[in-house]
Amino acid sequence: MTTQDYGILFDKLLKDNEDEMGFIATVFGKIYEDAIKPWFEVNGYKLLGRPSVYLNGKYDHKTYDFTIQKGNTVLIVEAKAWLNYENGKYLFLDMKNIKAFYEQFNDFLKNLDLHIKGLEIKADGELIDSKRNNIKKALAVWDFNENEKSRIINEFNLIFKKGKSIAEIFSIKRMIFELRNSHNSIYNNFIKEKKNIILKLFHELSAEGVKA
Repeated sequence: MTTQDYGILFDKLLKDNEDEMGFIATVFGKIYEDAIKPWFEVNGYKLLGRPSVYLNGKYDHKTYDFTIQKGNTVLIVEAKAWLNYENGKYLFLDMKNIKAFYEQFNDFLKNLDLHIKGLEIKADGELIDSKRNNIKKALAVWDFNENEKSRIINEFNLIFKKGKSIAEIFSIKRMIFELRNSHNSIYNNFIKEKKNIILKLFHELSAEGVKA
């Protein structure tokens, strides 16, 4: 599958509802992290939980989005899907706007050094064994140019070296496309559940909720 195959997902919705982008982005921002979890499992990753950083045994006030594992490789994933931020500036990562993403991932890229002495990663409170596992970092963005993936990763790693570099990039847009189009039951049930909650809320807010 190429970027073109799933490229139209959300595009018409965003284009036709520019005045409501703030609302759409807020609702999406509340659910997308849970919505994409099944994608990792379908693609051979084990979900370990949210990763928290400890330094010399003390919590370092850094918690990121996902800890996923495949074989002996553990990825610490920071996800950001900016549907409305700065007029869509961060909807698509490619070599042309890669520098804009440096700043937005600043804490994750600059301040999380996996090679620093005394650093430990715990996923939902469970320590990740750094001797048995190769711990790396990954980004999840709304979308990126897959044809430039290797170049983008290399460019990030020229700037953020050693323990600050990244090993993988995920497209949230692709994840949703694949989960939706494969009729993934976990994903579909989650979306239906959230949809029903929204419908119930608006039912209560509207005149429909007034008993005759």
